This record gives sequence, structure tokens and C-alpha cells, in this order.
Amino acid sequence: MKNIEFLFYISDSICMKIKNILNLIFLISFFVFVMMGCTSGDPYLDPVPASFAIVKIEPQENQQNIPVNQSIKVTFENDIDLSTLNTRTFIVSTRRGETAGGNITYDASIKTATYSPSLQLQEGTDYEVVVNQVKGKSGEFIPPSVFLFRTANQFETVKLTPRDGAIGVKVAGFNRADISVQFNESLNATGSNNAMISTTFFAQEQAIISLDDINVMASSPVYDDTIKTLSLKPASGRLKYSSKYYVTLRDVESIHGGRIDLVQWSFTTQQVRVNATVPSQSTTNISITSDIRIFFQEAIEFNTIRGSVKIREAFGIQPVFNFLESPQLLPNQKELLIRTKIQASDPGLKKNTRYEILVDGVVSTQNELYQKFTSYFTTEP
Repeated sequence: MKNIEFLFYISDSICMKIKNILNLIFLISFFVFVMMGCTSGDPYLDPVPASFAIVKIEPQENQQNIPVNQSIKVTFENDIDLSTLNTRTFIVSTRRGETAGGNITYDASIKTATYSPSLQLQEGTDYEVVVNQVKGKSGEFIPPSVFLFRTANQFETVKLTPRDGAIGVKVAGFNRADISVQFNESLNATGSNNAMISTTFFAQEQAIISLDDINVMASSPVYDDTIKTLSLKPASGRLKYSSKYYVTLRDVESIHGGRIDLVQWSFTTQQVRVNATVPSQSTTNISITSDIRIFFQEAIEFNTIRGSVKIREAFGIQPVFNFLESPQLLPNQKELLIRTKIQASDPGLKKNTRYEILVDGVVSTQNELYQKFTSYFTTEP
């Protein structure tokens, strides 16, 4: 009986040890199971996917005055799956939802996607860029990116000089006018564009005396970016008097890509004038043998004085004084001398008579018609 009790006691002790060993094995197995990440096979837990970011955008967020012909660029941290890059995942649109059509290219060497608009972007417009659902080459998640920019304002002319339709425009002296255009944006006037301006900004001149004859004025364009002004400098140093000008500006571009297709305007310059005469206006008691001198503003064409310069009585049928000899044009071509007495027997002018000096039809050496001029004097009693 004692032997049986001993054997039973031994069996109970062994069972306890076995139980402890099994518990230890279970704990070790559970620990290893957790550490090895075996929960990845659990259908109720989603794995956290790998991801990378967009590291550079162009234009920058909220950048202003973007050229209307600029491309939009996005640079990724790593290589992407090209099948996920298209116009549905890379969208450029206005804030009103108008999509800017374009083409997308990808440069794998710099991991950059470029959106090139098929037409120029709208001027002075806010644009939104959305990059969404593009994936990495190995399926990595790329967080969506949204950024904004604004294009440059519409390229316009601010001021035309002389103004359109102006008459009597000064071509010399104080307040003389040069042909110029002022813009609201800087003009793209560098390199080949500067050379191009000479064929896209020009003026045609038409002399009042010959309205059927119109020519392109020899000139050079000059651009001053400090005042955003393009000027047209005549090769002769000035515009012509007594002429009508037709100015054309076409196909010019701003530094932001804005364009002006065509601007045209016209103006008329002041007529060239007689500066003075001797005797001067309204003088009296002038000797009947005094020489008469006419001072012109510009050099005159001598052949045009015949019939265009007269000394005549101011009243009645206005008899004309017959020149004793051809008037003399002095070397500077701006002074005309008329002799009233050459020989002792010449009677000269009539006494106590009011005379009129008339200039009507004289033309300068630059084909500029002189303004009609009259001046009066009275001879001695």
C-alpha cells in the first residue's frame, strides 16, 4: 500500500513539471511570433505602405508674374511609375476650373515631370496645379500636391507719343516730340528680339506737298527699360515738318511672354515757318530803296521761290513789285535777299505805301512745305 502511494506521488510531480515546460514554450513562441511581424498575415490589419514626396515645384507656391509661355515642373524624390503620370493625375487649370491643355514629359535623369501648355496661358490669371495619384516605380504612395501661381498681367501700351490724331506736332526745340511707345511691362528687347524690332516698329512719312508719295522713315529703335519705353530715332535727327506720319508697332513680346499683335496711329507735324523779315512786321517809314530779307526756319529749295515769294501793295488790286533781279539765296540757304534798287536810276518802292511780304508755296530741301506767311510794312512819305 505504501509503494502504490509513492508511485502516484511521483506521477503528479512529473505532470506539474511538464505543464510548466509547455507554458514556457508557449510564451517563447508567442514572443517570437510578435517580434517577427507575423501579424502582416492578419487579414484584419493593413500594412503601412512605403512613400516618398515631391521635392520641388516650378513655379513656386503663390509666385506672381509668371510668363504665359512658361512650363510647369514637378520633381519627385524617387523614380515614378510612368503609367500613372498623365493629364488626369497632373492637372493645370484656372481657379474657375478651365483646364489648360498641354503635354507632359518626364526626365528620369532628374526625376522631373514637365507640363508644357499647348497654348499660352491666360494673362493676369490665377492657376492651380494638382498632382494626385501618381505612384512610385515600386508602387510607393506619393501624397497629393496642390500649388498656385499667377501669370503676368496683359501686355499693353500705356502711352503713345505723339498721341493718335495729333496736329501741329513740334519737331524741334523745346517740347519737341519723338515717336515712342510706353508699355506696362518690360519689353523683351534682347538678342534676336532687339534686331527684330527694327522691322516691327516703323513710321511712314507723307509730305503735305505730295500726298501721293509715302515712304518709310529711315530710323533706329531704342529701348529704355527704366521707363519701359520704345522710341524711334530718325536717321536725320528729327521728324520732318509739314508731314503726316503713320506709325506701326506689331508682333512685340514682353519678358513675361505677353504679346501685342498690332498698334497703329498717325499724327501731323507742324508746318515749317518763316522766322522773320526785314523790314519787320508793321514797321513804318521804311526807305523806298531798302533791301528786303526773309529768314527761313530751314534750308529752302531755291527753285520753289519763283511765284511763291511776292512783294505787293497791301490794298486794292495789289500790284506786285517786279524784282529787278533774281532774289539771292545766301549760303546757309535760310536767308533770301531781295534788292529794291540796284542802279541809281531804279525808282525802288512807292512812297507812303503799305506793302505786303507774301510767302506761299516755298518748300524746304527736305520737301517740307512752308506755312503761308504774310508781313506788312509802310514806306516813307
